[in-house]
Amino acid sequence: MTWYHHTLWEQPYLDLWSTVHFSAGTLLGLIPIFIELSIVALILVVLAITVGWELVEVFYGIKEHFSNQIIDVVVAVFGLLTVSLLLTTLPKLRRRKKLLISILFGVFLLLNLIGWLAYQNYSGL
Repeated sequence: MTWYHHTLWEQPYLDLWSTVHFSAGTLLGLIPIFIELSIVALILVVLAITVGWELVEVFYGIKEHFSNQIIDVVVAVFGLLTVSLLLTTLPKLRRRKKLLISILFGVFLLLNLIGWLAYQNYSGL
């Protein structure tokens, strides 16, 4: 089985797209570095963005298990909580925000590129 095989990317619960959603959550978890937001407000922002994204996928005809759509949202919130915990327990990370943003954004872009290439391969685009 190759890295782009559809069974790795399309599962009823967790799949390789989950890494992209987790990564998005970590990026959104950096918002408090720039704007004063409570964790509850931040979770609501992440929920709104990720639910909105799932609706965009539905609108464009991307077929997923409903359970996977729910998990995608939960995984993004988990990414947010992970980076929030790291920023709270390791305050030096806040001072290295350019490096942190660069690394997390780079990982996010790389995972999206890998996902897109896999999607093109297994969907026949």
